[in-house]
Formats: sequence, structure tokens, C-alpha cells
Amino acid sequence: IDTSNLSGIPLEPGQISPTRVARSSSSGSYEFRAALPNTQYILEALPEDLAYARDELTPVTPGDTLEHSIELQGGGTISGHVVDGSGRPVSGARLSLTYGKGVFGTEGSTVRSADSDESGVFEMRAVTSGKLQIQADHDSQLQSIRQAVELPPSGVLEGIILKLDDGNS
Repeated sequence: IDTSNLSGIPLEPGQISPTRVARSSSSGSYEFRAALPNTQYILEALPEDLAYARDELTPVTPGDTLEHSIELQGGGTISGHVVDGSGRPVSGARLSLTYGKGVFGTEGSTVRSADSDESGVFEMRAVTSGKLQIQADHDSQLQSIRQAVELPPSGVLEGIILKLDDGNS
């Protein structure tokens, strides 16, 4: 089973390090070589058909190897509508779903994205339960306000309405 992108991100106070990316093998195994010793890494898995997963790794000492497993879940579904300032459906809006916050209060990891259909309807599947933020964007309108949502353990969150304004005053 290909679990798609797995990325290890070294985090050090006051420093943003580049992301390292690996792709899992057909058996689900992955490997990062030449990891910096005594560095805290965050492992993020973002498979297409399973939910996002994140785990902190134990720092390694020089010459050591760390064996680590990360469990991937099926996840839940988030759905709703994108409308304009008059309440009409917005077709082709791009939605992004983020988890957590990034460095210095920036946006966290984008875990899912989708487009609204001709009726303004969107659906995102294989979403990890918990606190997330969702936002819609369309070339002809202002970006929606980032909306905090919480996907319950039951795995279903319906009826989200994201409003895009045309920006005219």
C-alpha cells in the first residue's frame, strides 16, 4: 500500500529548516538518511486516500538508527457550500483545509483541498478528526475568512457555509 508523501521536518528554536521528503514503498516502509543528530523531527504523512497523520520523533545520536511506525486512519468527511455575498452558489472555488499552526503563527499544514461543484457544493474525504481550519478562494472574489472547524470522532461534519465577497464597496 502506497501511503504517499512522508516528510520529516527538523525543528530548531529560531530556525526554519528545509523539509525532507520520502515516498513509502509498496510495503509501507520509508527511510530518511543523513538526519541531523540530536534534532527534533516531526513526521507528517499525507496520503491521498487516508487521513493526515503527524508524530514527533525521538532525536537520534550519531551512528544510531531509529525505527518508527506511524498509524494511518481512514478519516472522516467534511462538506458544505461556497456562496457569494448574495447567497448564490460559487462554482470552482478552491478550498483548503489546514491542520495546526505553522511557525510564527503562519498557516499550518494543508491536509486536503477540493473545488466546489456547479452548485457550490464541496466535500473533503479522509480527514483526520480534530481542530482544523477551512478557507475558500476564487479568482473573481475575495478569499473567505478562515473558519475554525472541528471534525468529531464520528467523522462527519456537514453544512459548512463559506462566503466569498466580490470586494466591491
